[in-house]
Amino acid sequence: MYRPRYVWMLIGDYVDRWWEATNDTACSVEQLRVAAEGYFTIDSLNSLSNDDLSSANIVREMV
Repeated sequence: MYRPRYVWMLIGDYVDRWWEATNDTACSVEQLRVAAEGYFTIDSLNSLSNDDLSSANIVREMV
């Protein structure tokens, strides 16, 4: 699903150029590249340890 006003929000950790691994989809590399253009990923704050700060200056205790 993609349109000019859609943005993919992916949760988790992905390998570089993941859209080129088309072994489990009927989509071509180009179709995935176009659909995912401008996507961003969200990583879990659970990966913070102790008093480490996230890029948004959030500590684990605030979550």
